[in-house]
Amino acid sequence: MKKMAFLSIFALFAASALFAQSLPSAFRAFSLGMNLKALEDALAKDSLFKYPGEAPGVEVHLTPQERAAETTGLVELPPDAGENTRLVQATGSGSFIDNAAFQFNEGKLYLMSFSMNTELIDYNSIFARLKSKYGLPKSLSPDEAVWESESVRMNISAPCTVRYIDVAAFKAIGQSETAKTAAKTTALEDFLNGF
Repeated sequence: MKKMAFLSIFALFAASALFAQSLPSAFRAFSLGMNLKALEDALAKDSLFKYPGEAPGVEVHLTPQERAAETTGLVELPPDAGENTRLVQATGSGSFIDNAAFQFNEGKLYLMSFSMNTELIDYNSIFARLKSKYGLPKSLSPDEAVWESESVRMNISAPCTVRYIDVAAFKAIGQSETAKTAAKTTALEDFLNGF
C-alpha cells in the first residue's frame, strides 16, 4: 500500500515536470533584457496602462534612493547604485493591473513587477494558472510561490503581485554589491588597524 502511494506521488511529480512549459521572460510586449525606449513604446501601446507620453502615468526615477521591487518586496537601492540603475513605474488603466515597476541595470530590463487589481483577480487564480502551465513551484510559502529556471525567476506574492526576474543579471548585481560591501569592510578594518 505504501509503495503504491509513493509511486502515485512520484508519477504526479514526474508528470508535472514533464508537461510543464518553460518559464517565460516576457509578459505581453514587456521582455527582460529590453531597453528603456522599447519599454516606453510598449507601455504607450498597451491598453492595460495609462501612458499619455511623458506624463504622470509613468515616472522614471534616476536617483539611487528611489525604492525598487525585489523578490521579497520593496528594497532600497544602494546609494552608490549609480546612473545605470533606473526604475520605471507605470499606473494601470483601471483593469487587471493596478501598477507595475520595471527595473533596469546597465540599460537592460532585469526585473518586472505587476501588482494586480485584487477586486478583479486574486492570488489563487494566478497561482493555479502558473502551476498548470509551469508545474509545481520551486518553493512555496503562505505568502509566495517561486518558479525558477536557469535564466528566469518568476514569483507570485501576496496579496497579488507577479514578478519576472533575469536570474543572471540579478546574481551579477548581488555579487557586485557583495564585493562592494567586502571592500568597505576591508577599508574599515585597515582604518581601525591604524590606531
